[in-house]
Amino acid sequence: MLAFIHHPKILFLDDPTIGLDIVAKRRIQQFLHHVNTEHKTRILLTSHQIDDVERLCKRIILIDEGEIKFDGPKEKLSQLTNSKRSSAVEVDAVHADWGLLSCQPTEVKGKYI
Repeated sequence: MLAFIHHPKILFLDDPTIGLDIVAKRRIQQFLHHVNTEHKTRILLTSHQIDDVERLCKRIILIDEGEIKFDGPKEKLSQLTNSKRSSAVEVDAVHADWGLLSCQPTEVKGKYI
């Protein structure tokens, strides 16, 4: 959090939500989105968490074994794939007393890498 004291113009983050539970992860994503949009801070994010990338990034650079495989807007990333199968879990609620999630498998149509 000390990085925000001086309102940096650019912020470098390496897997900022790794190891966090779903609630903390969402709060961090919302905070970073706020910092980016309200304070005009550019964020350079490296992540293996595809939901971080989808929620926070407009431009994606995909690197595989040191070689750039893709560099462009996230909307065009799906052109790299040819599969139409993926799945996800939709969270219905967080039980406040037990900290448990109520989840249901949900089919997501679209391409994935």
